[in-house]
Amino acid sequence: MSRTSAGTAARALVAALLLSLPGHLAAQATQAATIDGILDLGSTGSPRILPGLTDRVQVTRAGTDDWVQAEAGMELFRSDRVLVEARTIARLAIHAGEARGEAHLSSSLLTRSESLVVESIGGADQALYEIQDVPRELGDLQLAVVRGSLALDWVQGRLLLFTAGIRAVVSGTELILTTSEDGQQAVLHLI
Repeated sequence: MSRTSAGTAARALVAALLLSLPGHLAAQATQAATIDGILDLGSTGSPRILPGLTDRVQVTRAGTDDWVQAEAGMELFRSDRVLVEARTIARLAIHAGEARGEAHLSSSLLTRSESLVVESIGGADQALYEIQDVPRELGDLQLAVVRGSLALDWVQGRLLLFTAGIRAVVSGTELILTTSEDGQQAVLHLI
């Protein structure tokens, strides 16, 4: 498939997804993030960028139960859910209102090696995240970590993190958050 037809197909997919939203939600859909890259860690732990659509990361829109394959460049909206398979890292560039930051999502414990986030040990078979809207006075956006790990470099604005029944406000910091497989416990490490 040529680069032009692949781009056209991707735009058609995004349009179809937006059109599949219920009318009242489509009008309210506000872009919150972009998938900046999807990394396959393979059996060696050496990251390899996955090109094109992959079922290693999937997204579902508000009001639907249909999961679609994700790819780098895919836009994410408030109320989207993101599913990340084992041995995979999804990099998100978050840009919602005043909020700016970068997140790495994975089913396993995440660690840092200089500027590269790498997967380490343990974890669930799949990680699940929800991008949620919040009242403006609380923050710019909420990211719920249902299960999995998150490495976050938060630059600007306020992000609410929600996991294991606890909500935390993040502003201008780097952290790693890991939840238990059942989502009932979490460990937060400030970097």
